[in-house]
Amino acid sequence: RIMIEKIGWERYLKDAGAKVVHGRRNEIEGTREVLMQARNGNKVLVCACPSTARVYANEVPVDVKTCEAAQLYLSSNLSKRIVSAS
Repeated sequence: RIMIEKIGWERYLKDAGAKVVHGRRNEIEGTREVLMQARNGNKVLVCACPSTARVYANEVPVDVKTCEAAQLYLSSNLSKRIVSAS
């Protein structure tokens, strides 16, 4: 955690040899997301806030296989109830 705070998620994921295991366009948010897995097995959902464009990397359980599953995990399944404005 301290190393991630010092060097940032982008460099940490690069140094950890993380590979993209899934990617998608989040139609509700209007953003792109990627699920990455490091050599040690840790998985991270990398996504952006649509209002600030700030990029976030959120750890998810290793059994998560898709960006959608990661979003559901992170929102405690609340994102299933979000209705798109379009």
